[in-house]
Amino acid sequence: MARPLCPTMAQEAREMLAHSVEKIAERSDRIRIVISRALLDRAFKAHFNRIWIREEIRSGLETRLARYVHARIAEPDLDVGSAAEMLLSLGFELGFVHREVLETSPEMTRRLLEQFADMFGRAVSAPPYRGSPAKAQKGKK
Repeated sequence: MARPLCPTMAQEAREMLAHSVEKIAERSDRIRIVISRALLDRAFKAHFNRIWIREEIRSGLETRLARYVHARIAEPDLDVGSAAEMLLSLGFELGFVHREVLETSPEMTRRLLEQFADMFGRAVSAPPYRGSPAKAQKGKK
């Protein structure tokens, strides 16, 4: 059974990004090795691209985001492919680039995660929820 939808798109992004950061942190040593090898070895890169499960993850996320569109929580014309790609990219950035390359503090990473989730929510939420909470309240009256 699929995980229940979150009440807001920002909460969905927050949970998805937090999960990504956690899973990427668990695998950071292997990710470092794979990235460095893929950059140096074309045969390895080609093999890795054939076995990588990213497309399966993206497809599952697209299906989940489509459920938000159907539930009228997300914009009716949301490009779920682009939205899924954005969340995957932000998750990798926060979980690997900020942690391993930039050595961003865990506190700053959490702050960025919250800000990214809020921005994502504002960008893809269906009216009247788009924008500020004050606008959402006006829309409910």
